[in-house]
Amino acid sequence: MKRNTLNALIDAALAVCMLILMLTGLLIAFVLPHGHGGGGGGGRATLWGLTRHGYGDIHLWASYVAIGLVLVHLMTHWSWVLITVRRMIWPSSKGAPSLMTQLTTGLAALTLLVVLTLGLGWVARASVERDDSSRRGGGRWEQSMMVDEQGERGAGDRQERRRGEW
Repeated sequence: MKRNTLNALIDAALAVCMLILMLTGLLIAFVLPHGHGGGGGGGRATLWGLTRHGYGDIHLWASYVAIGLVLVHLMTHWSWVLITVRRMIWPSSKGAPSLMTQLTTGLAALTLLVVLTLGLGWVARASVERDDSSRRGGGRWEQSMMVDEQGERGAGDRQERRRGEW
């Protein structure tokens, strides 16, 4: 396949992904309400058979594909990126970088990207705050481990069954 054809296909696929990301993002933000249907009507709001979470899944997978396409796009233009950066740092330099320079800087950039991504994920995971105030008595496991007045386990389960919430 010719390089121009490959670039055109990558760019077209990236444009489709960006369009999907924009549309699903707008639907999630402005069309489909937060919570359980909103407006007190009960039930879940759907648009063309999908809920807010369905569109969220499409949005997530389109972002994964877009990230992959951006990486492929950068790989196909890597020598141009290196030449441009080198000219910005050393304006007097000329010519394309050697293959070893391209591979070394590419590996360094990939390593940096992976470290930053994993570091951000680790920091984000450690920073998550849970608000359990909206949960009545915790999750199913916590409720099954509750002890009633007689010291028997499963008190939370029995309370929920009596209220018809099981």
